[in-house]
Amino acid sequence: MKSFLYVLFGFIDSFTILFLTFKAFRLPVTMYLRDFTIMATALSITSFVNRIVLEVNGSDVGAQFVLIVVFFRLLFKIRIYESALIAAIGYLSYLGIQFVIYPVLLSFGLVTLSDGKSLVEWGTFLIQLITDVTVLVIGWLIGMFNFGFSFIMQPPHDLYQKGKLDSLKIRIICGLVLGIITISTTTYWIFIFKGDVWLLILPILAPLLLLLRWLIRRDKIID
Repeated sequence: MKSFLYVLFGFIDSFTILFLTFKAFRLPVTMYLRDFTIMATALSITSFVNRIVLEVNGSDVGAQFVLIVVFFRLLFKIRIYESALIAAIGYLSYLGIQFVIYPVLLSFGLVTLSDGKSLVEWGTFLIQLITDVTVLVIGWLIGMFNFGFSFIMQPPHDLYQKGKLDSLKIRIICGLVLGIITISTTTYWIFIFKGDVWLLILPILAPLLLLLRWLIRRDKIID
């Protein structure tokens, strides 16, 4: 039963990340629902194999990020740089929201510290459920009020076209690299961290806020 719930919530987690990602960049969601379903299914099964079957926890989040970038490139024909950027914003935002919800639930006694480190506890599923609902609502609000970035055009892209490399783009790339490192090491922090759980959000907010700041500036510039 819990293995089924792990796969189910893994699917929902991945789907909500993709939903938020596309909403954040004003890309159409409804026309890609079938692709989202395929991607979320593949990501959930991959995570189940990594964490439950092979017990390789530390590299799972990073592996899923890489898979999302590959899917964006192959399914949607989005260039690698844009694929990584879009995926990083979605993943960092999701993790940031989750690391706010987890301490709040912890403070109300609804979950325990072990739930944050576990894979198939009921408290773990509660954290995922509330995170997913929150992410979907935020994504819906972004679309409703027409927020988000518009400098990435709707796919398919010209995969061989190269954009200009200016100082702002270099900063974005640096923030992207920092974000990828953060995403790839998140699971490791959770398992070794012994302090206040609120502090876990700091290494996620740092690259996310930097990227958002630079992307807002980038959105005002015509490429």
